[in-house]
Amino acid sequence: MKKITLGLAVLCMTFASAQEFTTTAKKSSSLQPVSNAVLFDQQSDAANSGIINLFNNDEGFGVYVTDDFTLESDSDLGVISAYGFNNDGTAVINITGVSLYIYENDPSENLPSGDPTVSGSGLVELIDVPVGTPGLELIQDETALTITMDVPAIEGETVTLPAGDYWLVVTPNMDNLTGIPQGARWNQFDAGVAQGTGVGNAQLLDPSDVFGGGFTTWTDYAQLGLDFFSTAFTIEGEENLSLYSNLKESVLVYPNPAVNEINLEMPAVVEIQSAVMYNLLGQEIQMEIVDNKIDVSNLSEGVHILKLETNQGSISRKIMKQ
Repeated sequence: MKKITLGLAVLCMTFASAQEFTTTAKKSSSLQPVSNAVLFDQQSDAANSGIINLFNNDEGFGVYVTDDFTLESDSDLGVISAYGFNNDGTAVINITGVSLYIYENDPSENLPSGDPTVSGSGLVELIDVPVGTPGLELIQDETALTITMDVPAIEGETVTLPAGDYWLVVTPNMDNLTGIPQGARWNQFDAGVAQGTGVGNAQLLDPSDVFGGGFTTWTDYAQLGLDFFSTAFTIEGEENLSLYSNLKESVLVYPNPAVNEINLEMPAVVEIQSAVMYNLLGQEIQMEIVDNKIDVSNLSEGVHILKLETNQGSISRKIMKQ
């Protein structure tokens, strides 16, 4: 097992619990082939440490881990792979299903905006997908065990996420885990990513406090006293070039022509950051948005161009002021 270092302020009970979360693999990880359409790749070559990540069917509790990822553009999800190991080789038999969750990043804390104990808190929730379902595959190579989930095949439709920061959880449901012996667990490999990469370190959640460490909310690996800070996974898919265009078209500005004010209507994923009006001479007027309305009563009559800066890019509309 890798050496675990804790700060002096950490209690001895927490130290024991932190040790029990991790396992050393009998065989180190190796890079796995993925398609050319990779949205996010966080594999590790030659990792030999991992952390417990499973739902115990026998005793009805879960211990979950999550790590963040960034989509640089609006994207359609494809196959998601989580890389791990099971030292006694029984997980491929004992796994009965797999759950996958994707959460928005909460920018105020740089943590997931939900967790598996709160139904509906995820943007994507594929819960306890049974083994044998088309799109779910368990790939065993000696003690290494990779879980792959084809999101659109399982969901039955295209799943599209806007550009942004997210958190991923992939957790197998397992039988024959009474007492959660280390050899029988599925452990997710460390990805070898440096501390502080992305929006935050990987996090662990032990909502039933099975290990007695008090980690009943998302807890940073650094706070657990671990010497690694990430989990290994890849996300395949394709950029969605039509989503941004569709979002732009879905922003409504009315009435037009306008006399005193105009109203703005947009999808919840569109957040307006600023509004500027230009007249035909190119003169710029900063506009204030109050309750999705803009006061245009002081504008001169004629044609103006409204430019909105949003979290999805710039949107422009031609406005006739009467």
